[in-house]
Amino acid sequence: MKLRDCLFGTLRRQLAFGVALVHAVMMSVFVLDLVVRQQAMLQERQVDEARSLASTLALSARAWVLTRDLAGLAELTQVGERSGVEYVMLTNARGEVLAHTEPARVGQLLADMTPLIASPAPRVAVLGSSATLADVAAPVVAAGRVVGWARVGVGPGEHAVMAAAVLRDGIMYTLVAIVIGAVLAVLMSRLISARLQQIRAVADAVRQGHDALRVPDDHRDDEVGAVARGFNAMLDALAQERRLQRALLETAPDMVWVKDPEGRYLLCNPQIERVFGRKEADILGKTDHELLPAAFAEQLRIQDQRAIVAGHPVRNEEWVTMVDDGRRVFVETVKTPMFDAEGRLLGVVGIARDYTERMHAAEQLRLSASVFAVCLEGIAITDASNHVIDVNPAFTRITGFARDEVIGRTSAFLSSVRHGAAFHAAVWEALREHGVWRGEMWIRSKCGDEFAEQVSIAALRDDSGRITHYIEVFTDISALKAREAELDEVAHHDPLTGLPNRRLLRDRLGQAHAQAVRGRHKLGVALLDLDGFKPINDRLGHEAGDDVLRKVADRLGHCLRGGDTVARLGGDEFVLLLIDLADVEEAQQVLERVLHAVAQPIMLGDREVRVSASIGLAVFPDDAAEPVDPDTLLRHADAAMYGAKEAGRNAWRLYGARAG
Repeated sequence: MKLRDCLFGTLRRQLAFGVALVHAVMMSVFVLDLVVRQQAMLQERQVDEARSLASTLALSARAWVLTRDLAGLAELTQVGERSGVEYVMLTNARGEVLAHTEPARVGQLLADMTPLIASPAPRVAVLGSSATLADVAAPVVAAGRVVGWARVGVGPGEHAVMAAAVLRDGIMYTLVAIVIGAVLAVLMSRLISARLQQIRAVADAVRQGHDALRVPDDHRDDEVGAVARGFNAMLDALAQERRLQRALLETAPDMVWVKDPEGRYLLCNPQIERVFGRKEADILGKTDHELLPAAFAEQLRIQDQRAIVAGHPVRNEEWVTMVDDGRRVFVETVKTPMFDAEGRLLGVVGIARDYTERMHAAEQLRLSASVFAVCLEGIAITDASNHVIDVNPAFTRITGFARDEVIGRTSAFLSSVRHGAAFHAAVWEALREHGVWRGEMWIRSKCGDEFAEQVSIAALRDDSGRITHYIEVFTDISALKAREAELDEVAHHDPLTGLPNRRLLRDRLGQAHAQAVRGRHKLGVALLDLDGFKPINDRLGHEAGDDVLRKVADRLGHCLRGGDTVARLGGDEFVLLLIDLADVEEAQQVLERVLHAVAQPIMLGDREVRVSASIGLAVFPDDAAEPVDPDTLLRHADAAMYGAKEAGRNAWRLYGARAG
């Protein structure tokens, strides 16, 4: 007898052998999984022991590492009788071995610790983990910094004995389970084979009346072959066909139905049930006139007839109301006549697809396109690499670039030189982090002009979070910026002379005072009042007086150094702000130039007039026995100016009664 026949000759033997084999495989897999889990657990224990030992060693060695006590460190690395410890070492912060279980390793530089040492956050790290060794390093920290490393290697030790015991017990249990499984398999096979004999008799009887439903014979004479020739041949094909047909109808998202030539429903899916508000059992065998309002039913009958007459699929579009929830949907229907081999009409197949959402989406797209076209703001759409894919008419109107001139180019061609790399980097960082950026930006037009824009840029992302497009919307605010500049000019400058007014002077004086305090520089504040101006203003009129003030202001500006400021307080009073003075003599030179320039004749048409200046000077910190604020400096300069007037005018005086 062949071995194959001995093992598989009968169903009983096949079951016995199969069940025993499956049982053996399952037990083997279970034992193998147990061994693997045990090894993983033991390996984890090795790592935990190595972590604990390395952390403890790092704490113990902190003082000796700081003092570089090599003898003490060497004593710490002695393994002694510790089970499983392969080596212990201590290194400095650079990874150089200070002490090791093997003294020959002292002085070596451990290259494999370089990434750990370079890490900004020191931590206990597992450098290697295997069944034979767990290698762990812990930082030696003192005063908040890493001064060295403690590194420990732990082997399996007594864990190896435990793993071997688990493997041995597992093999023994597997053998016992195989024997028990074989015995149970023999007993089960006796019961199963007897039942299968009954099924064979039934299958033979059923097969005699259904010869066409046979499956290919596998030419086996055992019980399994008989069941295959019986039940598989009789039931599988029909059951599979019906399951597929039902699954197709029930899972199809479209409405599907079949009618006979008289319009009676032969088949439908759950989507049709929603239209009629009835279950399939209440629909089959009925016509549209029995289920729907007369007008709608007649419309469907006409469409069916058109498909039958045409002899090919016919498309229709119509609105349908779902009876179950009252929702109206727009559907596209395809109706196809069915014919048999002889050309006889069998019925009509209909498939209807809901296009409501698509129609609404198309309408939304048309609306978005209209908004895009008529929007007064410039709009540019770019892809993820910032290449322009579309712009609206307002973009062309604002920038001067036609649509064909910008498609495919990056939006960088609009960038102004006023914005540096840091500005653009900040914009892209905001887009990556927040998906949107808003602000003011200067843009270069086609003709080269630059104008200010209020810009909003939004990043569009797909379902996975990846950026796919950027939408840039901008509005020209050049007129607004110009108006802001005008208002700023009015708010901070004297309308008559164009010089800084009292408000701007106070701001600059505060800044200069703060710089002088930080840099230990001298700061001069000179208050100038015109001598002889009031008679000119009274005799010749305010227009002449205004002309004198404008010309004096122009002369004062030419007398000052770069960085100095001249401001008009009002009337015929001016303030000179002298910064970074080396000494009072440097201020004296400036004031002498001012006195000389102001005293020169002034031509008003064909009339010559003359004025002079009285100037009071206060110098910080020379005029301060204690910290002096900007307002105090102005008061000191005012007091010194009155001293210059009392001294005969056309002169300057330093605060503190010192003559200039």
